[in-house]
Amino acid sequence: TLPDIVKNACCDSAPRQFISQRDLRAEDKINRPGSDFKNFTINSWKTCEAACAEDDICSSWTYVRPGAQGPTGRCWLKNRVARPEPDANTVSGVKFKPASVRFD
Repeated sequence: TLPDIVKNACCDSAPRQFISQRDLRAEDKINRPGSDFKNFTINSWKTCEAACAEDDICSSWTYVRPGAQGPTGRCWLKNRVARPEPDANTVSGVKFKPASVRFD
């Protein structure tokens, strides 16, 4: 038996089968530090989110607002989903990955 989904102001937690794509929204003022495999300058968090969606390695992302790490924004693509941490200079998100189908 799988546990039920638990939702609060910060996060939704549950086995992957209970998480839908619409449950995963950008997390304003949240950083997911670590597990970086690529970073680049970029103009918006939406472009960072799209870059993660198109990359097979990417599991989550963090966009750092202009002024925090230089004059432009910076996108950090991550190969894992790190724990969220409060950070006023960032927007983060988790890439939707559907549950695997198992054949027993």
